Amino acid sequence: MIDPNPPLRSVRSPGHLVASADQIATTAGVSTFAKGGNAVDAAIATNAAIAVVGYSKFTGDARETEAHAFLTTVAAKQDQYNSRFGTFVTASANPGTVPSPTQKIAWDRTNAAWIVLGARPKKTHVSFQYETRGGAATTACTQPGDLPANSACAPEMANRNWWWAIARNSTTFVLINSERGNTWTIDR
Repeated sequence: MIDPNPPLRSVRSPGHLVASADQIATTAGVSTFAKGGNAVDAAIATNAAIAVVGYSKFTGDARETEAHAFLTTVAAKQDQYNSRFGTFVTASANPGTVPSPTQKIAWDRTNAAWIVLGARPKKTHVSFQYETRGGAATTACTQPGDLPANSACAPEMANRNWWWAIARNSTTFVLINSERGNTWTIDR
C-alpha cells in the first residue's frame, strides 16, 4: 500500500531545492541541477528515479507474495497428508540452488517427495528455493543451519507431530510451521 503522506526527503544545493519521498530520487534531482539542468530537468530526473525505485519494490513484493502463497499451499498439503497417513512429509530443497532476489529458477517437477506431498508451484520457474520437513512426536524438530535459532522450530512443537516449510532466496526467508497458521518473513 502506498503511504498517502510519505515523509519528504529534501536536499538543498546553492539556489535550488529538491524534495521527494525517496532519498535516491531527491539526489537525482539535485545532481541534475549540479550538471546545469533546470527545474524541469530536475523534476523529470526526480520522477524517473521514483519510478525505478517503486518498480523495484513492487517486483520484490510480488516475488515475496509467491512464497507466502506457495507456503500456504504446502501447509494445507502437509495437513491433508497427515490426516490420511498420520505423518508429515519431508521434501528436500527445490530447486537445488538458492536464487538471488531477481532470479527465477526452474522447479524440479521430478522431485519424488514434492510429488508425494502433492504440492507444486503454479509456474515452472520460481523466485525462492522451497523446503519442508516433518517429524513425529518422538523426533526432535531440526531446522536448516542458515536460519536464525528457533525460527522454524517452536518450543511448542516438542512432544507432538510437527512440520515446517521455508522459502529462501539470497536476501529473505519466508516460513510457516505446524504451530503457526500464518507465514512470516525474516530478512537475512
